[in-house]
Amino acid sequence: LKNFNEALALDPNLDDAILWQAQLNTQREHGELAIKSLTQLIQRRPQLDAAYIYLAGAYASKTNYTDAIATCRTLEKIRPEIPQIPFAIGGYLLLQDKVAAARKEFNYARKLAPDFQPAFQQLVALDLYDKNYAVALNAVQNEIDKHPDLPELWALRARVLISQTNIDEAEADLHKAIEMDPNY
Repeated sequence: LKNFNEALALDPNLDDAILWQAQLNTQREHGELAIKSLTQLIQRRPQLDAAYIYLAGAYASKTNYTDAIATCRTLEKIRPEIPQIPFAIGGYLLLQDKVAAARKEFNYARKLAPDFQPAFQQLVALDLYDKNYAVALNAVQNEIDKHPDLPELWALRARVLISQTNIDEAEADLHKAIEMDPNY
């Protein structure tokens, strides 16, 4: 943190340095320091999206999911079109075992961006958690029909098939995903 502190000493309004310092503080389990600096940054620059995202992460690092969600909701008012916001809220809700509310947020993220794969993958994971294997398989197949060239969808389909103990078909789907992207 020495270089960031030096940069901030020269210019206490250096937003990038504040953001990086906050991220490092959060990673080093000093979330309270990140929360303080990010709250001040948001007061000064209320339109800076990254500050809200980092602040939500800092709150979550302290298992304060209520404030993490509230921070996301504030950003959602500023940028209602961004699907990553309800996606993040859904993740924080899952950490509180609020599965139905999380599902609602992931569905909303998909409404904002129908091809937003992270939200789709979470919805499939929730279907698997609820043992709704047929629903999960149907959803994945519909998505594959729209985007047959995405290896992550074939891998996701394999995950569903494994949950149904259909190992041979799952293995074929995994091979297909690897053929599409050997680094997958």
